[in-house]
Amino acid sequence: MARTLIATALSCALLAGCAATGQPVARSATGGTSARTVTLKTGFLPDPYSVTVAAGGTFAASARSSSCRGYIADGPDVILNFTTAADELHIFVEADADTTLVVRAPNGTWHCNDDDDLGDTWDPWVSILNARSGTYSIWVGTFTSGSYPSATLYFSEYGSF
Repeated sequence: MARTLIATALSCALLAGCAATGQPVARSATGGTSARTVTLKTGFLPDPYSVTVAAGGTFAASARSSSCRGYIADGPDVILNFTTAADELHIFVEADADTTLVVRAPNGTWHCNDDDDLGDTWDPWVSILNARSGTYSIWVGTFTSGSYPSATLYFSEYGSF
C-alpha cells in the first residue's frame, strides 16, 4: 500500500515537479548526525512530504524505549516541527534495507515500528492519532549496528493508502 502511494508521489515528481525531497542527513563515522529540521502545518503539500536520510547508527533503539528495535544514531535524523489541526500524522520509511522507525512525540511518548502494521513490507510505519502540534524527534534505524543505507522518510496526513 505504501509503495503505491510512493509510486504516485514519484510520478508527481517526474511529471509535475511537485514532490519535495531533502538532502541526505550528514552522518559521522560513529553514527552521529546533524539532524535536518522540517516544518509542516496542516494541509501541507506535497502529501506525502519526503526527506532522504542515512538510516542506522550504533545506539540501541531499545535504550530509548523497550518497544523499539534496531540501531539508531545518538541524535535524531529529522526534527519535525508540526502545526496541526489534523487528527492524524503518519510517518513511514521506504528503503532497500530492513529499517526501523523511532518517533518521540511532543508529549514525550515513544512510537516505534519495525514493519508496517499490514505486514506486507519490511518498511516501518507509525500512525499518531490525535496528533499534537509541536516537535517530533525521528530516527530511522537498521538491524545491523554501523550500517547506513539510504532511506526515504515520509510524512502524511492521510490514513488510507
